[in-house]
Amino acid sequence: TSATVIIYGETIWDPLVLLVCGLAVFAAAMTFDASDRERSTRRADCAFWLHLLAAPLIVHSLIWLVSPALTATSAAVRGGPSWRAMTPELAAAIVLIFSVLALMRARENRQRSRRTWRLAR
Repeated sequence: TSATVIIYGETIWDPLVLLVCGLAVFAAAMTFDASDRERSTRRADCAFWLHLLAAPLIVHSLIWLVSPALTATSAAVRGGPSWRAMTPELAAAIVLIFSVLALMRARENRQRSRRTWRLAR
């Protein structure tokens, strides 16, 4: 199978390539974040914008991997391979996965702030 899909004469890159790029940008953002814990230099600003760039690359490529029908046009679906359609169950699973990840992150931040508060006393 081909790593790319042709839709109306344009090439859509393989979602794995976008995922790898998103993870690479995220790793660079984390490097910038780790180097400026006090958020006092321009590196914190760079980290913010890199995180902002990485998020859609990662999320959209993961959604594409889960259900390619979200990103393909109906003409491409009819003429191409058998694509899985987005079902309510699949949409609920995607929302559930990202909700769990957000709650885990919120819990981690809460625990970190408690440790910082205890150290400050």
